[in-house]
Amino acid sequence: MKDKIRDDYERPIISLRISITNRCNVDCIYCHHDGMLDSSSEMTPDEIYEICRIAKKLGVEKIRLSGGEPLIRPDIVEIVEKINSLDFKDISITTNGINLDKFAQPLYDAGLDRVNVSLDTLNEETYKIIVGKNVLSRVKDGIIESCAVGLYPVKINMVVMNDINHNEIMDMFEFTKKHGVILQLIEIIESESCDDNDFNSKYHYPLAE
Repeated sequence: MKDKIRDDYERPIISLRISITNRCNVDCIYCHHDGMLDSSSEMTPDEIYEICRIAKKLGVEKIRLSGGEPLIRPDIVEIVEKINSLDFKDISITTNGINLDKFAQPLYDAGLDRVNVSLDTLNEETYKIIVGKNVLSRVKDGIIESCAVGLYPVKINMVVMNDINHNEIMDMFEFTKKHGVILQLIEIIESESCDDNDFNSKYHYPLAE
């Protein structure tokens, strides 16, 4: 396995995203739940480690864990510890942030480098509309705790939706500036191949404008 893995343009692939669960503790209005499996079908920490070990040999330098919601796995710290033993340049997790205040320090100690947090609003009522429950304060606490323990840089992914949160972009800029966090704005894209074009057309907000 000396040859490095490459894409169709012969560029070396240095980053690997692994979905370690498709279970989630929220019900976001833009998220799909097709083909969801129960926890008995998820990869074990050893299986995830083996995938990362092979990826390392093929030239992968960065691992990103996603879901579902990765932090609902009780063995998430063990998973990060095992991956960290392979000496990757960067290990990150994409999370909704609800359990981040509890896991930030243990994950940092296990070898996690940074977190990407999905957060679309700072308004409690809007947050409840988007995710189905009001746990916004826990997400904010998780972001602040992540910065405090050294999971840096923290990045916030904000899906911008017309008539829901498009008027909150500047508020989010101010929040990220205050806490030294990176903000990434995500635009809902209309596509002929997408089954949810009615949703996409209704909530699409052109960021270029």
